[in-house]
Amino acid sequence: MKLRKIRNRYKRYQAWKWNVWKAKSEAKLPFPTRVQYALRGFSPDEYRWFELDKNDYKDYISEHERLKAREINGGYKFILDDKLVFEEIVGQYANVPKNYAWVNNGFVYGLHGDGINKENLIEYLQKYKKTVLKWTNRGGGGGTYVITFENGEFDVNGEKITPEEVSKLFDREGSAILCEYITQSEFAASLYPYTTNTIRLVCARKKGEEKARFICAIQRCGCKKSIPVDNVSKGGFTISVDAETGELGAGYTIHGGEGIEGISFNYHPDTNEVFTGKRIPNWKNIVNEVVELTNKLPYLNFVAWDILLTDEGFYIIEGNASSGCRIFQMEHGVKNELLGQVLSSYGIF
Repeated sequence: MKLRKIRNRYKRYQAWKWNVWKAKSEAKLPFPTRVQYALRGFSPDEYRWFELDKNDYKDYISEHERLKAREINGGYKFILDDKLVFEEIVGQYANVPKNYAWVNNGFVYGLHGDGINKENLIEYLQKYKKTVLKWTNRGGGGGTYVITFENGEFDVNGEKITPEEVSKLFDREGSAILCEYITQSEFAASLYPYTTNTIRLVCARKKGEEKARFICAIQRCGCKKSIPVDNVSKGGFTISVDAETGELGAGYTIHGGEGIEGISFNYHPDTNEVFTGKRIPNWKNIVNEVVELTNKLPYLNFVAWDILLTDEGFYIIEGNASSGCRIFQMEHGVKNELLGQVLSSYGIF
């Protein structure tokens, strides 16, 4: 037991070291301030994003606390981390993108009896028409490529490239998944048609509770800077969602958009299309179905689902063992709200 505690403390120290103290940061803080807030679990960028020079840090969930929350699901978190396992387990209960192939150190292995391999890769990509290549262990939308074959040409993330260049995307160390591309609904595309715009919806149960419930949600939206993904870390932004009605509220970004970083806005920075006041179609049904899904997986106490609306319903794109909390804290801290209460019940803070 002692060795386990020592090991866990060491792992948490390493997580703090690399994600807080040595985190890549655009913010430059005086050294004493940096040390003070690092010891509280906040990176220099979080200090800037949350305006902790004037806001009370006790109202905000820090990055270090968010990382500790990954342990809430115990050993079962691998179901959410492994995209192959995720498809097999979650795919029993919900629509998930089909995995076509596993890519490992330059080799391509077809899945589900599919005959795709490195030699016939281009032929299969032409047949699939549109696919997504996702390199693993690259969070925040990094290493994601939407590969389209149309009118005899390949397009990757909006740029025309040759078949030889497409093949090179698969010639890397590490592993990746080639999966089905899901066409988003008219509503999701209306937010911005050049990125996949997902809803991050958290379902969880407090420690000791039998049933999971809806905790909170945010609509994510991409922009020119983030193509093809909607991730905030790539330049996308979040839009608040009314928990009862699914109505969209204010947008907020931390990584760009001239004149809008750090303030709320109600229009898309590239198209000037107003999103505030729009309502997510079938919102109540979506929430109820996702809660029901979570309760079919009772070994998962906390899941931040990424949901893509389609014209027929929705797909579960992925599940996260912990959610980047900054996307819920753009305008104010949520440590004292339901999300924070759930984390607190597991001793995260």
